[in-house]
Amino acid sequence: MAAKIRKKIGTMKKIIVSPEVNKKIQEIFGVTQPNVSQALNYRRHSQNAKRMRMYALSHGGVMLESKDEHTNND
Repeated sequence: MAAKIRKKIGTMKKIIVSPEVNKKIQEIFGVTQPNVSQALNYRRHSQNAKRMRMYALSHGGVMLESKDEHTNND
């Protein structure tokens, strides 16, 4: 039986901030650096993560987006 090949195209988003803003987010939201990293890399989607992203963007953060293409063999 021939294998099916599917291509999944998604968008990877990430927010880049200065170390100072990263530290400020940790202090304001009472979280650790890994928590900030996960929020800014869109790996967390809680209300707190959304607030951290909004704070980052309003304090000089830069949004990066890239199309990511995956091929799945079933």
